[in-house]
Amino acid sequence: MMKITIEWTKAITLVLVCVFAGQWLARDVLQNIGIYMPSPLIGLLLLFGGLVLLGAGNTPTALHNVSQFLLKHMSLFFVPATLSVILYWSEISSHLVVLIAIVVSTFIGMLCTLYTFKWLTGKAAIDPSDRN
Repeated sequence: MMKITIEWTKAITLVLVCVFAGQWLARDVLQNIGIYMPSPLIGLLLLFGGLVLLGAGNTPTALHNVSQFLLKHMSLFFVPATLSVILYWSEISSHLVVLIAIVVSTFIGMLCTLYTFKWLTGKAAIDPSDRN
């Protein structure tokens, strides 16, 4: 049990280092030269680059386990956003046009993602029994 905890701590630390490095790069380096990118995207690219350098199939087991855990409990990440909408509903509803634009553009983005995935993979639908 202790070994699993230490391995998970190392994996989460690796992810957090990439996120904080992305934050530093976005705020202190890239903005000073006039490039504006979201810091989580930079952190994700740093983590992705590190995994590419490791090579396919060489992902550390602990990092794989942590990522699977986070994906399995992804719905918990929506709780703060949902509570914020409930808390600030009076302010949000006063800007109804903006709210409609956000909902419609999100829906269009999801449709574009779906059809791009179908086009790239040639699949008509995702089979739920096709899990690993």
